[in-house]
Formats: sequence, C-alpha cells, structure tokens
Amino acid sequence: MLRALSRSIGISILSIGLLVWTGCTDEDPMGPGDVITRMDEVSTPHGIPPGSDLTYTIVDLGVLPGHEYSEAWAVNNAGWVVGESGIDEGEVRAFLWKEGVGLQSIGTLGGSSHARDVNNNGDVVGYSVTGGAVHGFYWTETGGMTDIGVPPTARFSYLHAVNDQGHAVGMALTSEIRAIVLWRDGVWDILSDLGGTFSSALDINEADRVSGAASFDNGDNQAVLWDPPTTMDNLGTLGGAESEALAINEFSQVVGWSDDAQGRERAFIWTGDMHDLGTLGGAEGAAKDINDDGYAVGESQTPSGEFHATLWTPDGDIIDLGSLVPGGESIAMGINTSGMVTGYAEAADGMDHAVIWIIQNGEPEDPTVEELFDDLTTDVRDLYDDGTLNQGLTRALLVKLWGAERKFEDGGDRPAINKLRAFINQVRSLARTRRISREEAQDLIDQAQALIDLIRAG
Repeated sequence: MLRALSRSIGISILSIGLLVWTGCTDEDPMGPGDVITRMDEVSTPHGIPPGSDLTYTIVDLGVLPGHEYSEAWAVNNAGWVVGESGIDEGEVRAFLWKEGVGLQSIGTLGGSSHARDVNNNGDVVGYSVTGGAVHGFYWTETGGMTDIGVPPTARFSYLHAVNDQGHAVGMALTSEIRAIVLWRDGVWDILSDLGGTFSSALDINEADRVSGAASFDNGDNQAVLWDPPTTMDNLGTLGGAESEALAINEFSQVVGWSDDAQGRERAFIWTGDMHDLGTLGGAEGAAKDINDDGYAVGESQTPSGEFHATLWTPDGDIIDLGSLVPGGESIAMGINTSGMVTGYAEAADGMDHAVIWIIQNGEPEDPTVEELFDDLTTDVRDLYDDGTLNQGLTRALLVKLWGAERKFEDGGDRPAINKLRAFINQVRSLARTRRISREEAQDLIDQAQALIDLIRAG
C-alpha cells in the first residue's frame, strides 16, 4: 500500500475529491485527551550522537480501533506524533500519539480528518471534511479542533504546518490554488507565485520563512522560499523541470525533491544552492524534513528498487532506517531535535502502519541512580514552582524521595524501593483527585519506576 515518492502537492489535490467522498458524519468525534489505545513505554533518545554508526530500531504505533492503516506525518521535540488512521477507501481520523498513552483520535469537523503537523506547544494543524467542503483545522489540548474557515473568495482550505508562534501555512482553493499563511490573529495572507495557477506552502520556521512550491505559466512546479507577505525566491532544480521544498529548519536550510537532468526525482538540500543528497543505491529519493542540526529524513530507493525510510547526516552519510517486515517499504516524514524519526511502513498484512524510529547505538551513557533522583526531585519542585502543587503536597512527595535516596546511600535497596513505591502511590492519588494531570503523573511514575529498576539491577 505504501506510496513511494508520494508528492505532497499531489496528495493534497487528490484528497479534495477523496475526503468529500469518504467523509463520515455518524461518528461522535472523540474529544481532546480521550485515550483510544495504549502501547508499551518507548524510551526516546536525548540527542543525536556524532559519527556515522547510528543504528535505529523501528516501533509500530498501530492503528485506531477498527481501522486498517495509519500514517505518521510529524513529531515535535517532546516526542508527540501526529498523523492519520483509517480504513482503505473509508473513514480517516487525525490522531495524536504520546509515549505511554498511544494513539488517540483528535476528532473531525464532521467527516474525515488528516493531521499534518504539531508544534512544540502541542498544537496540531491539518484539514477535515465539513459540510461537503474541506477546511483547515487548528487543534489544541484545551480547545479541541477549530475550523479555521477559508480566505475571502476561497472554497476549500488546507493547513500543512505550524510554528511555535501559532502561525500556520497551507493552501486555499479559489479560482486557482494558492499558498496561504494564517497568522495567529486570524489574518490571512495569499503568498506570491511564479506566474502560474498553483502554489502551496508546506512548512514554516520561527522566523516565518515559508517553504513550498509554485507553478510557472507552463504548469511546471518549482521549489520556492517565501518571506511573507511579499518576498519570494525560486530555489530552482537539480537540472530538471520540477522541484518542491517540503521542509525548512530554523537556519533556513531547505529540503525536498527535484528532478535532475535525467528526469529522476532526487532528494535535495538547499543552503543557498541546491545539492543532491544521494540515495541508498537506487535512482530516486525525496527528503521530507530536516531538524536544526541538519539531519534530514525521507525516502530513497535501494539497489533492488524498494523505497526505504532514509536518514541523511550533515557529514554526508546515508542511513537506511529499514521497515517493519522483510521486503517491506517505508518512508520517514519527520525528525525532531532529539533524533526521533516518524513516518510509516508496510506491515505484515500489506497495510501501512505509523511508526517511530529510535536511536540504538551511540546513545548517551545510562544515567546513574543519583542522577535519576536529582531529575525526579527537580520535576517535583517544578510542579510547585508553576503552581500545580501546594507546599504541603510538594513536601510530602520530596520527603519520600529524600528518604528513598538516604536508604539507597546506606545500602538499603529494599527500603529505598519501598519508599519509591509509596511515592508512586501518592502520585496516583494526586492524579485521581486531579491535583496533577494524567500526563504529569505518568511522567513522575515512569521516573520512579526507572529508579526502582536500576536499583534492582544493582
């Protein structure tokens, strides 16, 4: 089922008809925070180590109940993943995945919904069917999914990316297809073009620089970089007719795909000039995202012609991220500052499943018991500092941690573990009485359990 080299422009346009046809309105959408599934804990990396010996392991995130496939499109620096889960030629639902929680539907505007990006505040953007049309949406944990409507004279709208300021980009359908920016105050800007009838904004950084594509009057699309609302640069190609700028980082490094002189689609990075990133040995590839350290991800062909998720390092190394099953294809769609990669891969049943790739080799050394106690103590104090916990509750938790640490230092492993279990029980009680959120409680519990496991391991 995996669509090798699925150009985002093509997906968006084809989705216009598909979304309206498959829109499903008889389901009561799940509200923010409703848990659908749960998966085992995944340990996320804390940074990308230097060198070319990176090894990743792939984790299947599954699908929403009753669904057949899922695709993960983006990941933020907290490890939150967004995408879509659906039934082939049927309903599709935007999802949010968090470690220790699993996939959760974030609802719809009435019909099928598709999440395309999540910023570091946890805000999600995408698009959904509503009333026979397609509208972009903006989702937050506290407010749920909001219909952003359409710019003046437009009929449909799509959101593809959002930065931490809440500025979102995408495209709108008027008599033509135009790239748009939606500012936080609700003001729309229609971006400039190359003289044709098509343009699409695909990513935005914190400086509000926007990457995407626009067409000439002959219909060829090429990668462009906007400084809204007026400035636009054509980034050119690798020698062929077309290109598309899919992502931009905070240093305005841009990645995407471009035709070369032989007509092959190749992954590129633009840093003032466009450069071919190479492949896994096959002919074609495309880069879908780039983090601030210059690590790019996407897909490229192997010598046998399969498309595999690919990591390109700043040192020029090209790493095959593999797939879920032998001979299966995969695609990497996003990477965060910690090196966590997300995308989708062919599963044993032949359907795509949303996945994450986690660094295995070259990770920082495992923390010591003392370091874990320090981290957990700091997190409890942070809950007091931000007003979540009062002084009495904070002290009660800290007393248990201090007691556990003293018992451990005195060689009393079992008494230390008992103190940590008492800490966990109190945290669970605080979550039940809603003194702290479920996510805050789970984080504290996970850290305390890691301490218990490390103490047991000696």
